[in-house]
Amino acid sequence: MYTIKTLNAISPVGLAKLPANQFEIDNEAAEPQGILVRSADMHETPLPNIGFDAENGKLHARQNLPTLPETYTGEGQASASLLDKNGEILIGSNRIHESIVLYRIDQETGYMKELGYYPAMGLTPRFITFNPDYSRFYMANEDSDTIIEMKLDSEQGRMEYTGRVIAAESPVCITFR
Repeated sequence: MYTIKTLNAISPVGLAKLPANQFEIDNEAAEPQGILVRSADMHETPLPNIGFDAENGKLHARQNLPTLPETYTGEGQASASLLDKNGEILIGSNRIHESIVLYRIDQETGYMKELGYYPAMGLTPRFITFNPDYSRFYMANEDSDTIIEMKLDSEQGRMEYTGRVIAAESPVCITFR
């Protein structure tokens, strides 16, 4: 049994995805095996990279990463973040800027390096996910009624568009059967 400490009101819907026979959720856990943190303000664009100091049981800021290109001067709104199958690439989506950003996670230090930005090919990329075997990546563009299929090349650290565009009325979530 693993104890997971939660911070900043993690959604009960998300927590329900953790098998109850393997995980105990406790926002007061003194010695958790894992911590789930939700950004305090999802409408800001920086992505905090938070580390955990097991010795003193405290979280600390490692990095505050931009989710928008350095040359972009307009508004942004971070939407979602997702790890690849191996926990080496972090993908973030940006509403208003209509893009995703990729970061490579240094497996030794936990620090992240920006790899690049990719247009959403639609409006308001609200939800991102992989299919169950991680062979395809999907981006739900809520305001253009499309789901864009892509393929992650983890080794090269880049996304490739497959050309498949799925029509869907205002998609905000994707599930697989």
